[in-house]
Amino acid sequence: MSLNHLTFSIPSGGEDDGDSPPLTIRLHQASDYDADQGENETNTGFVIWPAAVMLAHYLTANPIIVLSDDTRPYGDIMELGAGCGLAGLTAATLLDKRNLHEKKNKRTANEDRVIFTDYNPACLENLRRNILLNDLDSSHEVLGLNWFDQLPSDKAWVDVNGASHAQCRLILGADLIVCTNDADLVAATIDCALIEGGLAIILGADRYTRFGVSSFPEACRSRGLKVKVDEDILELRADDVSKQALMDALELGGYHRGVSSFGYDFTMFTINKPITALG
Repeated sequence: MSLNHLTFSIPSGGEDDGDSPPLTIRLHQASDYDADQGENETNTGFVIWPAAVMLAHYLTANPIIVLSDDTRPYGDIMELGAGCGLAGLTAATLLDKRNLHEKKNKRTANEDRVIFTDYNPACLENLRRNILLNDLDSSHEVLGLNWFDQLPSDKAWVDVNGASHAQCRLILGADLIVCTNDADLVAATIDCALIEGGLAIILGADRYTRFGVSSFPEACRSRGLKVKVDEDILELRADDVSKQALMDALELGGYHRGVSSFGYDFTMFTINKPITALG
């Protein structure tokens, strides 16, 4: 298999899924000749990072996060710093499967969609390619977003062309916090782009591996966001079939085994934006 064409088979989960077949997500990443793809900062979005694999598996195991219902708001889902878009592609596939089921049963399908965002124009073009590669609904959209452009006072987010967009009900992000100032930038962007009552899930490497991870919770709380931190996610996974599937997918995504164990673990931030009290 060419390293720039990957296929992920992600087990379906959730109480109502029973023996549902796994989701198949296809994507294109950097060309084989791009030798410095993981070293050059401008190229980081061209390759799959292990946290994206972890997040995709988490979403399929907990599909209610993606699938809005009578108890959850409807609206757009954003993948922030999407890169190749594995988490967003997973969410979009879950939405499209739900909508197809609704149409077959002659029920009105919801109009939820995924907005894939990144800063690098080449990444944006690759994201459009990956949407087509997975035969996803044309309603899903790719837009440029620069974290530095977001103004905390706004109840909207702006794309790289300066156009304002409505806030989203769910924001997903994988391995976004790498540098120290990323913590503030990501927190500010979430504050701008997330509706009140909305949810953001940011999953990445642990605080021993990435600068800024330790300061991210406080960066969120300083903006009035509520944060739950879950560490050692890989270590806590049950030793079962789903874990083996995850391990295989992690290796496919470039996560290599050390001498006796994997090199690092993961941290997940679950972020809620409180609803402002009236009066």
